This record gives sequence, C-alpha cells and structure tokens, in this order.
Amino acid sequence: MMNSSKDVLLVFPGQLGVKDVNLPLSLLFIANPLIKNGFSVKVLDCRVENYKTINLKDYLYVGITTMSGRQVYEGLEVARFVRSKNPGQKIIWGGPHPTIIPNEVIQSGYADIVVRGEGEETLLALSRCLADQKDYRDINGLTFKAGEEIISTRDSSPVDLNKYGHLPYHLIDMNLYPNSVEKFDYISSKGCPHQCTFCSDAANYGRSWRMKSAETVLDELEYILKKFKPNRINIQDANFFVSKKRVERICQGILKRGWNTEIYSFIRADYVCKYKDDFLQLMFKSGFKEVAFGAESGSDRLLDFIKKRETREQILTTVRRLKENGIKPVISLMIGLPTETKEELNSTMSLYDSIMEIYSESMVNGIFIFTPFPGSNLADLVVKEYGYKFPASLEEWGKWKWSSPKNITWVEDEAREKYEAIYLIVRFLFVYKLLHNWSFQQLKARTGSPILAVLVLLFNNMFYPFARIRWQTRFFRFPIEWRLWYAAYGKFKGVD
Repeated sequence: MMNSSKDVLLVFPGQLGVKDVNLPLSLLFIANPLIKNGFSVKVLDCRVENYKTINLKDYLYVGITTMSGRQVYEGLEVARFVRSKNPGQKIIWGGPHPTIIPNEVIQSGYADIVVRGEGEETLLALSRCLADQKDYRDINGLTFKAGEEIISTRDSSPVDLNKYGHLPYHLIDMNLYPNSVEKFDYISSKGCPHQCTFCSDAANYGRSWRMKSAETVLDELEYILKKFKPNRINIQDANFFVSKKRVERICQGILKRGWNTEIYSFIRADYVCKYKDDFLQLMFKSGFKEVAFGAESGSDRLLDFIKKRETREQILTTVRRLKENGIKPVISLMIGLPTETKEELNSTMSLYDSIMEIYSESMVNGIFIFTPFPGSNLADLVVKEYGYKFPASLEEWGKWKWSSPKNITWVEDEAREKYEAIYLIVRFLFVYKLLHNWSFQQLKARTGSPILAVLVLLFNNMFYPFARIRWQTRFFRFPIEWRLWYAAYGKFKGVD
C-alpha cells in the first residue's frame, strides 16, 4: 500500500512509568530537518506515554530508535502493536543497534527499512521519496529487503551539526520531564578521535569528531536557559574537550553572559594532566563543577590492551588536579576484560580506594562488568578468541543485558558471582552518595513525588551498612541482597 501522507510518528521505546527520564534528544535531532521541510512529526516517548493509547492513523511511516538490549525488546513490542493495528504500516528502525546489525532487524519481519548512522539527512531524503512514491534505492545509509534479498546502500556522510538550528522541543511535553529543570540534556559534538577498543562509537560515527562551533553552542545554550531555566546542563557528548580552544571560547562566552548554571560533561584524564590551573579555573568559574571520565582499569597493562593511552598514575593525578581546582570527578571503572588476572582485578578495586583517599567527594559511578558491545574491536576479539556468541535474533537481543556477568564467558562461574557483587555494591555506593548529595527538591524532581523521594532515601539507607562491610572485608560471595536492591533500582530506572 502506497502512502503519500506527510505525517510521521517517531518512537522512543522504553518502560512506561520509569523515573528520572532524560529527554529523547535522538528523536528531536532527526525530527528537526523533517519539520523544516514540511513534514508533520509526532514524537512518542514510551517511557512517559502509553503507546497503546496512541491514535495509529495512516502515517507515512513509524520510526523506532533503539540501542542494544532492553530497548530492542521495547521497540519490538511497539512494532508488534503497530502491525496488529495496521498491518500495512511502514516501519523504519534506526539508532545504534540497527546501524550495527541492520540485517537482523530487517529479518525480524517488524522493519521495512533500517536507517544506518546519523539519520538527519538520510531520513529526510527517504521521507521525500516515500511521500512522492519514488524509489529510494539510491539513498545512502539504508538497509531494506527487495524480494528475498537484503540490500544495504553505501554508508551516509557525516552530518553538519551547525546546520539545523534549535531542536524542536515543542514536540515533547516538557511537563513529562520534571527532572529536566535539574539536568537539561544537550549535545554539542558527535564521535571521538581516540582508539579505545571497547567502545562502539566508531561503528556509528567513525574515528572522527565533529562539533558545533562555540558560537552555535552559546546560542543554543542561551535559548535553553531563557526558555526552560534549568539549574544544570548535562552535555552528553562522548568527549566534549577534544578541542581545548573551543572549550575556552565557550567558557569565556559563558562568563561574558553572566550565566550561573552548572555544566556537566565528559573529558579524558590525560587531557586534565596537560591543562594548566588557569584553564581548569576558567572551567570552574564558567560552571563546570563536575566532569566525567572513564578510568577503566587500575592495571597499566590492561589500559594498554584496550588502547586507552592513559596510565594509573595519570588517573590519580587527574583526581588531584580536579580536587585542587574545585571540580568533582565522576569516574567509571571496568572489570572482566579478556586476559584480566586476579591481581589486575584487585588493582582496579585498589584504584577505587585510592581515588576516594585522594578526594572523598569523587563519584565513582560504577565498577562495571565489561560488555562486548557490537561494533567494537574488543567485541570482535572475544568472538574470535573466546567463542563469545551474540544473540542471533532481534528477540534475543531484547533479552541481552549490559554489565551482566553472563557476558564474560571467559571467566569461571564462581568468579562471575564475585564480579557481579563488585559491580552491584559499587553501583549502590554511587547511588547512595548521589542521593545524599542532592537537595530534597532535586530528589523530588527525579522521583516525581515527595513521598517517593522519602521512600527512596529510606530504602537505600537500609542497605548502606551492608555495602560498607562487604567492601571493606572484600566479601563478595552470595550477593543476594544486592540482587534485590538492583531489581528495585532497575524497576525505578527502567534498566535490567
């Protein structure tokens, strides 16, 4: 059935009713050029709206974005519902997971077309062809089925991030995102030029880094601050600080405008080691009160193995430098890497302790279990060298879990229980510290009600003594209470 409508439905799959929901920026990015070119776009965020109540009129297409794991399951549920109500409705998938594994998405029977890579220009070109009932085989960045054959066109070109202007925030009801006052999400660049083998960003963006100009960033932030008045901007770039000159111009622009807003962003430890105090002070004065970075491991051998190009000493130096300049570090660590020894596992745990000894206000958001993300070099290695098997269907991908001990198949079963306990305990300690760092107003914004805010505090306070005892004694057997805690946490956050 051909459809010349210009009405488009874009869906962000997720668990309905979860709290602390971030803005669906990916959909706003691809909606922007569509709107500017005459298409009528509706954004459906399944975390805050029930997709089963939506009026499934005859859309030009329904677009679904997904990352690997639980969101694939949620996306499949939406696709099944759409097909049950309107069997002829065209469904297009995009996002990180379909980009890397497009054939499985097409073979599922719940996708007519996959848009690979950044969708702004690819989806616009495809939308025009669909609306005009023209052939789309010459559009780059598509995967689709023609008869029994799956066809993938050439990869699309990178998108100019300065091209489209302010995001169409009017497409979402900001009242459904009360926590956006406390942390308003923003993206100023895409990609990362570094070579970390565990990261799958290169599969989506290549080994390149593209940025909005300092002027564009300042203009967009000014628009956000005036319109939404957030207390904090969360910059979600994989690496905001690739260009020190750009950051310098942004910081100077913020000071010139007299803003009083906190800014959170991602950095690398080796960058901080190179920065002089005057630059770190410029960051602090312009609102960068917290920066996040991946320390990954306490073992220099493993840091070299994953091509992090940093050392344990640089990590500790970064913590000291940030402390001296009043900037709080938010740090992630990782265990379960292939070839990791018991001594190297202990070295990563001791790095956690050293970080806290240097700067007790540091936030280590987790000692995560290594996850072989599809599209990463390290995932290819564990498939080849250790016989790791990825899910074979979209349904199986929906059950695949991030930071799960089941993923580290090269580790003995008994040791996996230890890895799981380490991950859960440190994740709890991060959440506990976060809860007690927030004001009650901030906690209420994230939970949605004062009663739930109190219950969250009481629930987590109950677990704190057990976490301290287990960590100090390094007792990680039978982590039953931590599985219970994480089940509640996962329900609240909408994660597995």
